[in-house]
Amino acid sequence: MKTLRWLSFALLVCASAGARAGTVSGFELAGVNCSYLSASELAQRIPAEELNGYINRLKAVCAEFYAAATVPDDIDIVVIVVAGGHPHFWFISSRGSDTFDRVHRLIEKLQVLPAPMLKRGPIGFAMTGRIAGGTSARKVQNSAPLFPKEWKDFLAKSSKDGPLDFDEVVKLVCPK
Repeated sequence: MKTLRWLSFALLVCASAGARAGTVSGFELAGVNCSYLSASELAQRIPAEELNGYINRLKAVCAEFYAAATVPDDIDIVVIVVAGGHPHFWFISSRGSDTFDRVHRLIEKLQVLPAPMLKRGPIGFAMTGRIAGGTSARKVQNSAPLFPKEWKDFLAKSSKDGPLDFDEVVKLVCPK
């Protein structure tokens, strides 16, 4: 039943991404990628309703922050929430790196939102947004999880051979 609820959640997120026709300013959520964990693992760590509420709060902050933006961009906001409700954020932009000050101001706004309390370990997801209509119509759902450059740098320094599971990646990329 939990897996069915998660599949319903995924369809709702895909449907809520909406059409992008006519967008010339502001932020639009194009989709959410929750593939860092399996649907059953994610369901064990957080109820779908809580995750959906958190994503909607993040989306609202991004919409307010980018409301006047007119330069098209596609951004990915990679989010990890660890025990105690501490969120961590990374950004990937189609234009390269946004100005550090601008991204830092958005991170400050996102970090004050109450993060969900987790049941059994960290969660991760990536929100894909289009600013001022975006620059592409790239597919969001059913894609591999995104790995920001900072993660790749941490993983390159890891002494563990072979693939790491999500919890191991979190231990490397999220400061205590």
